[in-house]
Amino acid sequence: MKIAGAILAGGNAKRLNGIAKGNIKIYNKTIIENLIEAFDFAGISDIVISSNNQDLYKQYHKPVISDCKKNIGPLAGIEATLAHFKKYNAVIFVPCDLPNITGKELLILKNASNTNITYVKTNERIHPLCVVISTNKLNAISNIINDGERKVLNVWNKLNAKVVHYKDENKFFNINNIDDIL
Repeated sequence: MKIAGAILAGGNAKRLNGIAKGNIKIYNKTIIENLIEAFDFAGISDIVISSNNQDLYKQYHKPVISDCKKNIGPLAGIEATLAHFKKYNAVIFVPCDLPNITGKELLILKNASNTNITYVKTNERIHPLCVVISTNKLNAISNIINDGERKVLNVWNKLNAKVVHYKDENKFFNINNIDDIL
């Protein structure tokens, strides 16, 4: 299977006073640098960054894909990225605020890919933006968005998405505020 990767970095970071989460340095590298290395470990070299701000992420030398539809949240980035990679079988998406995820987690998600949608669940939480999506779901996702749905998990439920379970919640810890960085 031909699988691409995407880093979702389209948020406004309001809780971080506008600091771009993906550019936060943890362990001497930015979160996006860590994610790129994790994708590489999982054997995924075709990676894009989903963001409406090209300038924030140009230093990573990866294509930055803008939303085709504005103000609808992460589904817009997912839709634009699936359209960009329509010649691929699937795309693995991860948010840009996961400092602890490694290539091992992405490899498990890659191996869970099928002809549908598979997202991450731990014992504590659901992580609907850590997801592998078959590109043949683009039209169905677009139709649901056009019908007004904005909640990612609702879309996955409508499309009978599968779940892959992970034991270590810490791998999916996401940064939401200054205290999380500290």
